[in-house]
Amino acid sequence: MRKKGVMPLECSAFSWRGEELPWARLKFSKAAILLDSLREKGVCLRSCYEDAVLHAPEEAQIKVEHIGGPVVH
Repeated sequence: MRKKGVMPLECSAFSWRGEELPWARLKFSKAAILLDSLREKGVCLRSCYEDAVLHAPEEAQIKVEHIGGPVVH
């Protein structure tokens, strides 16, 4: 069931050999984006990603032991 003003994305952005990779669901709340953007004085999607990270399924998380390249923070 979709809440008013929230638009979930229902697919993975990446695949491997034709199969979707595990993914964290993004929920775009228009109200949260507007409030964040006003506070930051520019377009801000932070709330969408913070929620996705907090509620990501275990299989969608990349363990730091398995990262094979530089990490940007």
